[in-house]
Amino acid sequence: MYKAHRYFGTIPENMIALSNELGLPLIKLPYGLSFSKIMSRLMEELSDKFDSLNKESLDIHTQFFNISLHGGGLQQISLTLAKLCKSSVLLLDRNWALLHWTNNPDRPHQLADWISLEKNEIPFSEEFIQSFPPEFEKLQKPIVRLFSIDENKQEFQCTVLSVYFQSKHYGFIVLWEPSDKLNEHSYIALENGAMAFSLERIRNDEVERARNRIRRDLFDELLLGKITSKETLSNLADLHGINLDLNYTAIVFPIVFLEHRKEKDLVLRNQLENVTMKQLLNYFDHLATETKESEIIFSRKKHIIVLVGSKTNMKVTYLKKYAEFILKKVESAIPTISATASIGKTVTHISQINESFHQAQETMRLSENSLSTKENKIAHFDDFIVQYFLVNNIKKEEMNHYFQQTLGILFQYDRKNQSELIETLESLITYRFNIAESARALFIHRSTLLYRMEKIESILEIDLKDAEEVLKLQLALKIYQLLDLKNMSR
Repeated sequence: MYKAHRYFGTIPENMIALSNELGLPLIKLPYGLSFSKIMSRLMEELSDKFDSLNKESLDIHTQFFNISLHGGGLQQISLTLAKLCKSSVLLLDRNWALLHWTNNPDRPHQLADWISLEKNEIPFSEEFIQSFPPEFEKLQKPIVRLFSIDENKQEFQCTVLSVYFQSKHYGFIVLWEPSDKLNEHSYIALENGAMAFSLERIRNDEVERARNRIRRDLFDELLLGKITSKETLSNLADLHGINLDLNYTAIVFPIVFLEHRKEKDLVLRNQLENVTMKQLLNYFDHLATETKESEIIFSRKKHIIVLVGSKTNMKVTYLKKYAEFILKKVESAIPTISATASIGKTVTHISQINESFHQAQETMRLSENSLSTKENKIAHFDDFIVQYFLVNNIKKEEMNHYFQQTLGILFQYDRKNQSELIETLESLITYRFNIAESARALFIHRSTLLYRMEKIESILEIDLKDAEEVLKLQLALKIYQLLDLKNMSR
């Protein structure tokens, strides 16, 4: 704005050039109209606009505050956002899995026409997710991306906001194809919706944590054999949906985190491991729907514990196949972890589950030093009955003395000549002296194996066809594994 003939006669050329460059108009004020009157009027307009915006902002804040206060949940948050932003809304967890959605009533097509809306499943493609910048979750600013559906050659505009408060990521809010361009009103709604979403996630986490704590306390007491009252057990079983008429078997799945152990920050590593354990529990629950057994699933430190219930006494071979099915599915679905399975005995009532759990723990401990189970990731307590008897009834000194009396000379020969006669003997016994299978397992020729057998018989001065001699050698090999003599000799 300028006043002609007051400050200058004609408009300077440089002012006209700058006005054209910036695309701004030059407004000539009539004579007698003061700048103060114009500025006063402009400030009134701006003030009215800001007052209106502040009022709208307060109204929106009140709506979401009431949702949080009265426990409206994700459904009400999603519905309110859809109305205020005139858009379909998807609420996702931190892994992009669907929590809830609401369709835009102004759109003829529903979300289900274009994407999968299975809860706890990821509705977007990997390409779409990877299109966001690194550490996008910490940005706290909405980003617009086009989601392509190749088969229909269509693109949909998605405004994505990461919900991140106080150094914790709670998930994402996605506005799918808004009817109108997002304005200040929409962004205020999005910001308040994000706050309500994070509060709801915190509330759900705390409720789940409290529920799990009560449930975990019950199972801790069961696994320790502390619940002896039938009435107490019956009441707790009704509360947690436990069938008391089934036989139960404890299976322990120790979890190794392949990726998280590289993280040097212990706090962050612990957080990542907790998230992965939660994923694992959810996946185990999902797998439970694919089996005919009744499973009770919970976690304890870095272990997933499954109490398998059945009307009949399950055989060891069946339990191993069941564990194998679980391991294959889990490691395929979550490749960042590795797991094994240790199985206890089947008990006739859940009040005795502490006995099965104790055996599963012993199986896990004994399998750590077993050469045969390092390749096989599944072990049952019956596989270690001899080792268990030795560990609990015979001192290490006595076991070592027995080993030296039976296989000591062969052990010393291997050390001196860097040969593998003890491993050869173990393979022969494992494969019941089947020459072809033993040679294949050792990756040697048949004639080489026959030569080694003669060498073993010569050094030990025994006949490998003698059943009594073989029994003594089997016991010595169990001690060899238990005392981990192979590694001690290195």
